[in-house]
Amino acid sequence: MTSLQTPRAGDRCQASSRRSMWRAPCAFLLALGLILTVASGVAFGQPGADDAGTATEPLTVTIDSVAPPVVTPNSSPTLIVTGTITNNSGSTISDAAVRLQRAAAVNESEGLRRTGELTEADYRIITPTVPVGASIDPGESARFTITFPYRSETGNSLHIPGPGVYPLLVSTTATTGGGVGLRSDTARFLLPVIGLPRSVSEAPESDRAAGAVSEAPVTPTVRRPLPITLLWPLAETPKIAPGGTGDGRNLRLLDDSLAGSLSAGGHLDEALTALEEAIGRNGESAAQLAESVCLAIDPDLLIAVDAMQPGYQVAVDPADPTGVTRPGAGTAAASEWLARLRQLSEDVCTVALPYGQVDLEALARLGNSDFAARALVTPSDILAAVLGTDPVRAVTLPESGLLSEQSAGMLADTTGGTALVASNQVALNSSEQARNSFARVSLPNTEDPDRALTATLFDPATAGALAAVGGSPQVPSYVSGGSRDAAQAPRLQRMHDALGALVWPALAANGNGSNGPGPQTLMVVPPQNWRIDIAEGSAILQTITQLFSAGLITPAPLDGVATAAERNNHPEGIVQYPQQNDSDRVSDDVLEPLSITARELEQLRSALVTDPNLPLTPDAFLAPLWGDLLRALTAADRRVITPEGGTDHSSADAAARLRLDTVQDTLNFLHTQVTVLNPGGVYTLASGQSPLLLVARNDLPVPVQVRLQVSAPPGIEIADLGVEQLPPRSHRQLSIPTEVSHTRQFAVDIQLTTPDHHVLGEAIRISVRSTAYGQIMTILTACAGALLLALAGRRLWHRFRGQPDPADEGHERP
Repeated sequence: MTSLQTPRAGDRCQASSRRSMWRAPCAFLLALGLILTVASGVAFGQPGADDAGTATEPLTVTIDSVAPPVVTPNSSPTLIVTGTITNNSGSTISDAAVRLQRAAAVNESEGLRRTGELTEADYRIITPTVPVGASIDPGESARFTITFPYRSETGNSLHIPGPGVYPLLVSTTATTGGGVGLRSDTARFLLPVIGLPRSVSEAPESDRAAGAVSEAPVTPTVRRPLPITLLWPLAETPKIAPGGTGDGRNLRLLDDSLAGSLSAGGHLDEALTALEEAIGRNGESAAQLAESVCLAIDPDLLIAVDAMQPGYQVAVDPADPTGVTRPGAGTAAASEWLARLRQLSEDVCTVALPYGQVDLEALARLGNSDFAARALVTPSDILAAVLGTDPVRAVTLPESGLLSEQSAGMLADTTGGTALVASNQVALNSSEQARNSFARVSLPNTEDPDRALTATLFDPATAGALAAVGGSPQVPSYVSGGSRDAAQAPRLQRMHDALGALVWPALAANGNGSNGPGPQTLMVVPPQNWRIDIAEGSAILQTITQLFSAGLITPAPLDGVATAAERNNHPEGIVQYPQQNDSDRVSDDVLEPLSITARELEQLRSALVTDPNLPLTPDAFLAPLWGDLLRALTAADRRVITPEGGTDHSSADAAARLRLDTVQDTLNFLHTQVTVLNPGGVYTLASGQSPLLLVARNDLPVPVQVRLQVSAPPGIEIADLGVEQLPPRSHRQLSIPTEVSHTRQFAVDIQLTTPDHHVLGEAIRISVRSTAYGQIMTILTACAGALLLALAGRRLWHRFRGQPDPADEGHERP
């Protein structure tokens, strides 16, 4: 029988103490578990650059379309948003529903880049939820459509009061089979509203919404149309294989991706098609678009496309650019695309990008003025030669959109004119920093205290939003802070952010929804290597056309901008070089070997001669190698965002090193083509003053000037021939005056050099034998001559005296 004992007071106190000791940790673990459980049911999706988003969140939402992308007084009175909900959880979800939420209009330029920082509470205007479906199985998706009017006093709507750029959110909720609630509030976009259409009650019956009242269209306020200049870039990552020369051989490309870019559906084809269609439409706005747009073309792309037309070769292994090749497949596409470009360039202006989208900071750090001129001055000549039209020559477009004091000084000394720079990269002594269109960047030095460069300023918010559009979103160095994360948003969202960034300056400049005065001009500067499709290009151009139709903007041709930049009444400023660009720019590991190779190329060029009877000039012969060095400095693809959110320069650096190594190998080969032939064996001089006869060979297709550098032992005098010219693909015999005072065999080292004494070819050593007898032979010869004269004189003496010569005794005639 078990007895029950009552615990004593002391025991009760000990038990209570033990429970208290464990109560706090247990409470903490329970709370942590509850937080993790709830957090697992809330989806704060962070989709990457691909539109599918990430699979780490249980519920993801993708916006598929927004119609219309830009609201105008002529638009449909309702907004239609379609999208897709994807169930990434491990269980079936039900009660999925979506709704639209609207935040207040963006009232400053910086706000365009900070919409990602808004919380759900900032989206205060909320529409009723719309059911999506009964249930969605794990891994499955369901489409939805939300339709609401822009405004209504009695019915459900977005309650948009007037023109502006409005952040919108698609908020989504669902429930798992275990009763856990899921939410997603990452599907966001900007809705540009140029004007409001008529209300639903004035629309046809099919468009009406219950409870809407009749309201007239709302048009924007137009005070002073904003001057706009639109650059439309056409560029590609350099594809020409390194190591070629201009001797008439077929073009070689690293791969055949350029053929795909030029063909139907390629990004170069679609960028050109979008512009052709936009300016080809009838109407005043299309004509205004043609007047404001300017094709910004990479001359390296033009050279490649032009050379593809007669046929070209593609490297089988891109890592071996001078190895085995195969025929390229883009000949027809190149011819058709270039013909279209030539036709379009007759209707719109053109401007040359720096050759190969070269990094101006790297170019400035090299400090080579001739090399800088090849990158910045020659491109305009290339455009004129290939397209047959004269481009705008007084404008330079830095790929990064920024300058350092060093690169600004290089531009001032090389091109002059104006450089397009992000406005936040120049600090002005003006109270209206954001409104100024130009700046005079002071670059004084001891020789010229008035030295300066004019900068044409563009809006970094607009340019940064455009850089994020397309299949390869970029983050320029002038973009900072949270706006750098915008490049990782879904593709459609990035496009709508760009449309909002285009519309906002035009509205603000005319007093529509802005806290202060808008900009004085709008310079639209997308990135140079822009990868947009035809839908994105058409949407951007259509938005600009709508702004023209609304009277909010007016054309500002680029040549007029260049003329305005020449005026001297611009505010003073200094450039502000961002630290971010140090990680994006070309590294010193590339610059140092490039500088050495450039010097060697210049040395070879100094030896080549122009022959008016030959079609090939030295500059044309070496131009591809100079192009290779410029391509090694390209900034293309150096600012493309990786899926992890950073930038990866390893492939760009590897491509640069491959080009430099190949150019160096080609230079070494060219040097071997100009040399002295070794006669072999022992070369014998007939006398002490016999010339040394050698044969110099030039296998280059252009004439070359050379010097003979001869090294001989003491006692051997070999004259300096000076500068000799060798004909192309031929050889020439050189007669070298030589004086040898001894009979001996000796070695002579001979090397060909340029006129400036830079080595060409390989040095040779020849063995020479001389038949000269030296001083003793001279004395013996003189003595023999004296004896002969004495004997001849003795005989004549006796003959004149009629006496027989004693030497004739015994030899008398019978």
